[in-house]
Amino acid sequence: MHFPNLFGLMFMGVCLAACGAESSSGSAGGTGGSTTTSASGGGGTGGGCSAPADCPAPTSECQTATCESGACGTANVADDTPASQQTAADCKKEVCEAGAIASKPDDADAGDDGNDCTVDGCDAGSPTTSAEAVGTACNADGGKVCNDSAACVGCNENADCTDPAQPLCAASTCVPIDCGDSIKNGNETDVDCGGLCAPCEDLKLCAIGADCQSGVCKEGMCLVPACDDGVENGNETDIDCGGGTCDTCGPDKGCESGEDCTGNQCTGVGGTCIPNCQDEALDNGESDVDCGGVSCTPCGVGKMCGAADTNCVLAAFCNAGICEGKKTQGSTCGAGNECFTGICVDTVCCGNGCATECKSCNLPGAAGICNLIVSGQDPANECAGNGGADVCNGDGACAKSTGSTCAVNADCATGQCIDGYCCESNCFGICNACSAAKTGQANGMCAPVMPNTDPDNECGGTLTCTGNGCQPSLPNGTVCPSALECASDLCTDGVCCDSTCIGPCVSCNVAGSVGSCIPIPAGQDPDNECAGALSCNGDFGCQKANGGTCLNNAGCASGFCADGVCCNTACPGLCKACNVAGSIGTCSNIPNGQDPANECAGAKFCTGAGVCN
Repeated sequence: MHFPNLFGLMFMGVCLAACGAESSSGSAGGTGGSTTTSASGGGGTGGGCSAPADCPAPTSECQTATCESGACGTANVADDTPASQQTAADCKKEVCEAGAIASKPDDADAGDDGNDCTVDGCDAGSPTTSAEAVGTACNADGGKVCNDSAACVGCNENADCTDPAQPLCAASTCVPIDCGDSIKNGNETDVDCGGLCAPCEDLKLCAIGADCQSGVCKEGMCLVPACDDGVENGNETDIDCGGGTCDTCGPDKGCESGEDCTGNQCTGVGGTCIPNCQDEALDNGESDVDCGGVSCTPCGVGKMCGAADTNCVLAAFCNAGICEGKKTQGSTCGAGNECFTGICVDTVCCGNGCATECKSCNLPGAAGICNLIVSGQDPANECAGNGGADVCNGDGACAKSTGSTCAVNADCATGQCIDGYCCESNCFGICNACSAAKTGQANGMCAPVMPNTDPDNECGGTLTCTGNGCQPSLPNGTVCPSALECASDLCTDGVCCDSTCIGPCVSCNVAGSVGSCIPIPAGQDPDNECAGALSCNGDFGCQKANGGTCLNNAGCASGFCADGVCCNTACPGLCKACNVAGSIGTCSNIPNGQDPANECAGAKFCTGAGVCN
């Protein structure tokens, strides 16, 4: 093969390598954008980063890690920075562009098909091959000149034969003078062929393969070319392949056109098959046969990927050199690239970032879903040393545990800061406290204050706490000015009561049951809770107007409960009802033809006039 200006091309290659290295380490050659994402860095605080080294390395060599304002991100390297992997002699170069690897034409990256009778080059990123002029000097395969098929042969004409002992040109070979006398003589294996003469045609006699045009001599005879004879003969473009008769040739094998090659790519006449993504061979920078690398489509599950996720389809990631299917939400993981969601938190594939403290994507029964950690817990010890907080508050933030000192409710996981300590509850009631100094119990435990003390002056005057309220403790039913006087700590309706007695038509001051919360008798409503003409029904509620549902007469303001509703009368007699559609609550005649209660018996029914038919 001949290269125009070979020295210049070699110099250009050295320059590209040097410039590429400089571009990779500097900022020249283009501008790159940056993207910031939240991530947990090894040296950061609060789940962020303090330097790019704290952040995970990008999967693409065309991006670098960044740390801005405590958050991890990426920045694109300069455009046109050469990629680390290049495919030689493909008339292209792989460079970084907008943070990804792109392929651009490189006419200086021409191949060499090893044929002295062709000129290899590139045209806008595509390989080209043209034949040298017939008669051009060459030295391949023992030849001397190029013929019209771009092959290096011994001669094209007698003038090419300069050895007096072999002055004739026969079958592109210089032969002795007696090779044309039509007599089998000398060391010829057949008439005027074989030995020092030109190779013999098929079915002529021979001694060795060189005696035959087919290159195959078997049992003393030149055999017809075959696709399995181990010799390049017939119309084959390489040994046992190409030419349209045999199977297509693999990469770097000889070819005349794309039809001779697996993958249909040839450098040209007398050229070689170009490695490509359809040649059924592991080449072309691929990670597996015809997939992966820069030029080919990503590989499927189970195919080799080297160490790059980009060599696998989107639904897979590269694990120990093999493409493995990505994992569903909730599956265990080691990194985000293993998950369909792209996020791995708390060793499971998570549906969202869930990066803040006191949230987890791996709580029992909810793997893969970001949830708040319940109050008082901190399974990953995220709150340790966080301003004194040591547990989660159930609302996505760290807080203090029960018994810790506090200033306000927000300091505590329970939301209750009482007596200067995070308390287990709101510690409701008189003479209750949450500090050991007041109760003699552990700090944070709500308990009665110690007897005969009143540290917060809750009892007033000379009264003190008894361990169950203030002294004296009046029994239920006793008239009371306030709950402070009652043993039950409840003063309702003017008397010490056994409960809070909340709700309509209940009272703690009903005659005969003073001190106990019971329903107000039917027909009464001392506090006008039922309003208007209604009164209590004696069953924890108000009497109902006509038409309302009822169980007995006491539940109705009219005093009549008929057919399950409050009625204007008792509604006695046959074929009358208080729940007739359109007249509910009013005693009316049952319509003609109906008898819902079977009052008329047998085949009879009401007439609509209050009698049976």
